[in-house]
Amino acid sequence: MRGLPRRSGAVGWVESKKAGTRQLMDVVFHPVHYPIESAMESNRLVPSRVTCEQPADAKRQTIPWVEYRNQNTGEVRTFVADGSTAESVASLPRYQMQCVDCHNRPTHTFELPDRAVDRAMGLGRISPTLPFIKKKAVELLTAKYSSNDEAAQVIPATLAGFYQQSDPAISSRRSVDIGNAGREIADIYNRNVFPDLKVTWGTYPNNLGHTDFPGCFRCHDGSHSTSDKKITITQDCNTCHEPLAIEEATPGVLKTIGLAERITSLQK
Repeated sequence: MRGLPRRSGAVGWVESKKAGTRQLMDVVFHPVHYPIESAMESNRLVPSRVTCEQPADAKRQTIPWVEYRNQNTGEVRTFVADGSTAESVASLPRYQMQCVDCHNRPTHTFELPDRAVDRAMGLGRISPTLPFIKKKAVELLTAKYSSNDEAAQVIPATLAGFYQQSDPAISSRRSVDIGNAGREIADIYNRNVFPDLKVTWGTYPNNLGHTDFPGCFRCHDGSHSTSDKKITITQDCNTCHEPLAIEEATPGVLKTIGLAERITSLQK
């Protein structure tokens, strides 16, 4: 038994050298696919052993088959989405589900143009009182640029040109606000879009929630049922989440986290 740790250590050492060699070859020969695949797409993640899924696409946005196994009781339940059958999904790749099937953007969460502009306006980085600012911001963000450097130059200049042409008085009186907005819009673009890597809006979906991407509804859509249709994967949010407050004017949780007085003063 004393030899096992040494053997495991040796195996780990060899595996690390193999990985290092592969990384060296990647650096030398640059065989990189753009946009770079997420770990889920490349299937390099260590799986758990509770629930399996069969996705119909590499990004795992369409999941027509789910199997649940209870390790304590041995119970097995198989759920198939409406329009699919066990036979029609038999050839699809099967994966054991893991945390990142839902929490797939633990770092560098990519924004979408509309939400990114709303957030910047809410934080005061883009003045919401500039006429047509959100419309122009989204237009500039979704335009095509050959590089991030080009975007950084063209976006502020184009926004300034728009106000100079459409409303010279606003352009003159609020030049500081327009300049700040242009730089913030360019920053939003350069945080989320990388033309040289072929990364654009929506390249990397965020599976938390279900507003911008299918997310939770990939499985919790009310259509994944057992073969006898007696059990359906629930759509009850409380299955995975514990809401702190829903439609409450003064929820108790605000007092717990020390925000109750601030919210009250803002309301007054």
